[in-house]
Amino acid sequence: MAQEGFEFRNEFSSEEDRKNYEEKYTELYNQYQKSLYTAGYRIYTSIDLKKQKELQKAVDDNLKGFTDKNKEGIYKLQGAAVSIENKTGRVVAIVGGRYQEASGYTLNRGYQSYRQPGSSIKPLIVYTPSFENGHYPDDMVVDEKFKDGPSNSDGTYLGKITIRKAVEKSKNTIAWKLFEELTPKVGLSYLLNMNFNKIEENDYYPAASLGGFTTGVSPLEITSGYAALENDGVYRQPTCIIRIEDSQGNVLVDENKTKKRIYDTNAARMMTDVLTGVILRGTGAGLGLDGMISAGKTGTTNDKKDGWFVGYTPYYTTGVWVGYDIPKETNELSGATFPGSIWKQYMSVIHKGLESKEFTPYEDGRPKDVEEETVETKDTAETKDTLEQTNENSFESEETDTGNEDSSDGSVENPGDTTDNPDGNSDEDGWNDNGGTTNDGDGEETPPDWEDPSDNGDNVNSQDDGSWSDEDSWDNQGNSLEE
Repeated sequence: MAQEGFEFRNEFSSEEDRKNYEEKYTELYNQYQKSLYTAGYRIYTSIDLKKQKELQKAVDDNLKGFTDKNKEGIYKLQGAAVSIENKTGRVVAIVGGRYQEASGYTLNRGYQSYRQPGSSIKPLIVYTPSFENGHYPDDMVVDEKFKDGPSNSDGTYLGKITIRKAVEKSKNTIAWKLFEELTPKVGLSYLLNMNFNKIEENDYYPAASLGGFTTGVSPLEITSGYAALENDGVYRQPTCIIRIEDSQGNVLVDENKTKKRIYDTNAARMMTDVLTGVILRGTGAGLGLDGMISAGKTGTTNDKKDGWFVGYTPYYTTGVWVGYDIPKETNELSGATFPGSIWKQYMSVIHKGLESKEFTPYEDGRPKDVEEETVETKDTAETKDTLEQTNENSFESEETDTGNEDSSDGSVENPGDTTDNPDGNSDEDGWNDNGGTTNDGDGEETPPDWEDPSDNGDNVNSQDDGSWSDEDSWDNQGNSLEE
């Protein structure tokens, strides 16, 4: 499609502009999809059949206890996962759902479903950008309840803690304050630069720091974002297509490794270092691999409707989502349960026999006599033990406001101009599960850019008791967000 001059986009000037784009995309996509069946193309991919089998097995094994099916015979509780080889940036395995015999086309949730990411989004739009902005993992911050701010999932507030501990324990208060310091516009620009396709106008609120998006993200998108962290901040467009040849052997599409720097190298290394602690002693404790270092983050949306675990080693990055196609509360679901178990089972198998490696450590460029600094709210007494020349790195947030005004204090520069991006459903991305149109499990054909049923806005709700599930999501007005 790109070779024919189609320009992939993820930002639009108006709703009419978006509608016109989607109509042109769908028309051209269907045209090329049909040609795949009739033109005798040979498609060479990076999918590793052994890894594909193991990833499918991990999804099926860990969800086998859920046997309820819909009227079409499709399992109600579903899972999706994507695995990327860090050395090449290629997708080596992608699972779009639980395996079962089914007629017709099936939905590949690995790239076609968009769901609320919960706290799994924090490293990409809050913490790594904050490290670029001058913060360090051992900077002191204040975990406290404040006006118009979020609650922590466990209802506890630890006071003065490090950013490292805030990530490990998935403290919503700290993510919210740091995101306001950056401003939503800056934080979300990192996702746009990595070709996340469903960033909406109503996402530009502090609630996005906790995963409160209008539409959400796909497993493919968020996994590629974490792969960029492992790759020292350099993003590579995720694809499984190596090349496409016609029936005469002429190369029609060759692998185009699009690379783009998203994060500063040292900031990405800081984030990786912090995420190792999530698995060692945080919300992902117990998910570590034998003999291989790993880093990762859990994500659980309100009422436990979506669970995520995204993690990586020096060799592979894998992201897992578990939930219902039509969002539904699942008491046992959190990022560390089924998604984490799927991740650990699969990653343990594919790392057998690989040499143990370490992540590259970050550099501490601060003056030697700088001790600490504290992120605080207006109502908190000032706590600063730092030199004057490092005051520019401290964060003194004003009372948070969930309205339209962004706190611009301490904002960082936009990481780069947003470029046109291939849509996740491009034929050149190679995600066509069965080579044809998709089916959402309810027997109704859907276009290639299928959006999750949760997109209708019904997933936004206020909790009567103000409580939160594992790692809470909020809507754009600061209300609790159902998964």
